Amino acid sequence: MANKVYNMAGGLHSAAAYSAFEDAQYGTCVANDMSFVVSAGTGMNVEVSTGDGLISTGTGFARRIGTDAVNTVPVDAASSANPRIDAVVAYIDNSVAPTVNVVDNTNGILKFKAVAGTPASSPSQPSQAQIQTSIGAGNPYMVLSYVTIPTGATSTSVATFADARNIAGSSIRLVLSTTDIGEGADLPENTLYGVYEEN
Repeated sequence: MANKVYNMAGGLHSAAAYSAFEDAQYGTCVANDMSFVVSAGTGMNVEVSTGDGLISTGTGFARRIGTDAVNTVPVDAASSANPRIDAVVAYIDNSVAPTVNVVDNTNGILKFKAVAGTPASSPSQPSQAQIQTSIGAGNPYMVLSYVTIPTGATSTSVATFADARNIAGSSIRLVLSTTDIGEGADLPENTLYGVYEEN
């Protein structure tokens, strides 16, 4: 057992000291709704915006990630027979060694990839196993967006994007009322609605 005080002068700090609190609070997430936004690029490419986030390692701490430039990510050619769904992911490439000689490990440890799903008349998102196989076993990742590539597409401008990011600190509001507002009511994002009876 060890009782720890992370942020006092002296001693070495572990990777967990840097992000254990945030990992416990948020897990894998992006800093805000402007971080790592996936959108259509030119041709068969998508673009990932600048941003900051956390990728949980699954071992009690996360890796803090960030980019200050838009990343262009290639997408596989569309199927000529069926649509498919791709997963655009950010991941930590553990095969690249961190080094004290490179500030903030800008030597290619953080990577982005579009993991192609299987074309089908009613396609499914790539499974966790498919993603892990594509990016490398043991590499932690987060899914940023699912992109539906239409049959025969030659540009991602015709693709459909489904945001898959977990945004840090996104709160859920609970609204209770004695009146049922009805199905399909227009409520603010992240709002739960409940009806109760007054005694």
